[in-house]
Amino acid sequence: MTALDVESGASRANRNIAAAGFSLSGGVAEQVANALYWDCAVPRHRIVARCDDGWVTLTGEVERAYQRSSAEADVKRVSGVKGVTNAITVGAAERATGPGH
Repeated sequence: MTALDVESGASRANRNIAAAGFSLSGGVAEQVANALYWDCAVPRHRIVARCDDGWVTLTGEVERAYQRSSAEADVKRVSGVKGVTNAITVGAAERATGPGH
């Protein structure tokens, strides 16, 4: 793989991240978007991440509790994140049956 391939791959990934609804304003926000984008357990099209001075707020709705937890864990691992407010809601199916059913 050449340097050009790596660069074009990164550009393509950044366009995909932006298309998924995550902000690419730079720094911590870009790293948060990247972490969420590459986690297969996180339905990227259903989560919105907002970053304000290192504090990240997650909103949206997912089908399972593990998806909510995974998104929060991804964000907490990003260097520069000071804290996370996880306002992601879990869909009605999981609330009705409980986790793991």
